[in-house]
Amino acid sequence: MNPDLAVAGFCTVFDEPSVDGRPAERRADFEWFPAFFGELPLRVDHHLIVTSFGAYNAGKVGRFAIVDGAPPIPSGVLCLAFCDDNSIGRGVFEAVARGDLWAFSLGGNGTAEVSLTGRPAYENCRVVGWGGDALRAWELLAGAALGV
Repeated sequence: MNPDLAVAGFCTVFDEPSVDGRPAERRADFEWFPAFFGELPLRVDHHLIVTSFGAYNAGKVGRFAIVDGAPPIPSGVLCLAFCDDNSIGRGVFEAVARGDLWAFSLGGNGTAEVSLTGRPAYENCRVVGWGGDALRAWELLAGAALGV
């Protein structure tokens, strides 16, 4: 995992209704989450990235933490993703840096995964840092030092 290709943000938030009318997620429903998932695939808009060579994930999400935020910091599941160090992963990372993919989304299409998106269901499921800033944001919000 290349720390220069790290992206941190909230993949779900608590007590906030979705923009499309779904009910708010509750913290009690996610207490188990950080301990259960060691790693999930990173996708874009809940889809594999299709090229002439095949279909690929953009990277991996390897860290999760429950954050009890106070405004302006949301309460939710914070994640730390690493885009793959190849043309696909670097392209997705560049889209994050440009602001095209500015949010995270959890789940999708019946498969456990985390996606980067420009159309989040929950407004506060935002990217909070990329590159070195992602690692610093993770350490600040999760209260956990990284051995990266």
